[in-house]
Formats: sequence, structure tokens, C-alpha cells
Amino acid sequence: MLFLKHKPINVLKPFLSLLGHISKDQTLQYILIMIDDMLQEDKSRVELFKPTKHSKKKTDSLWSPFLSLLNRPDGFITNMTSRIIAKLACWSKELMDGSDLNFYLTWLKDQLRQPNNEYIQSVARCLQMMPL
Repeated sequence: MLFLKHKPINVLKPFLSLLGHISKDQTLQYILIMIDDMLQEDKSRVELFKPTKHSKKKTDSLWSPFLSLLNRPDGFITNMTSRIIAKLACWSKELMDGSDLNFYLTWLKDQLRQPNNEYIQSVARCLQMMPL
């Protein structure tokens, strides 16, 4: 993780690029775990996810690379993604608003209503973290 301390954007860029191009669940799970670990290790790293640091698109939001992953059929992927989104929303200076916030809160609400959801505690934790 020494490289992460000196060139953090060079570590993050490939992860974010892979999120949109990888379809194999096991690989996505690994990438999401790595991103979650990076954030958990140092909360200030959320600022590295700002679009101006990794994207040429001005319309991208801090969480746009992750929101589409909430529609995946794999429960682990969707819930790890939800944890990452909650951390970005909680620890970033940028507020989640508009359609992104509505989409994410609706997804969380739907997960709470799902019978026998094995990730119910993770969903509840994400709701607790949201700065509303």
C-alpha cells in the first residue's frame, strides 16, 4: 500500500475503470472489497473519487461509478456497493442530492422491505450513515 500513499489516483483510476467494464461477479467483488478497504483505512480518500480527479465528464457525480452496480443480481456486490456509496456520502464534503439520492434511498427502502434479506443489517447501517 506504499504506492497508494504516494500516487493514490494511479491506484484508484484502474479500479473505477474496471467497475464499468467487468462483468464477472467474482472480479467485481474483489474490486469492491479493495475500494472499501481503501476507504476504511483512510476516510479522507473519498476526495479521490471526485470526478475532476478521474473523469473528463463534468456530469459524473462522486457516486455515479457505483449507482449502476446496485442493479446487479448478486447480493454481495449490491450490498458492498451500498456500503461504499454510504461511506462516500458520509465522509465527503460533496452532498448527495437529486436523482442520485432518490435512487439510492429508494434502493435502501426496497432492501428493507425484501423478505429474508440476509444483508438487512448492512442496509440498516448504510441508512444510519447517510447524512440526511
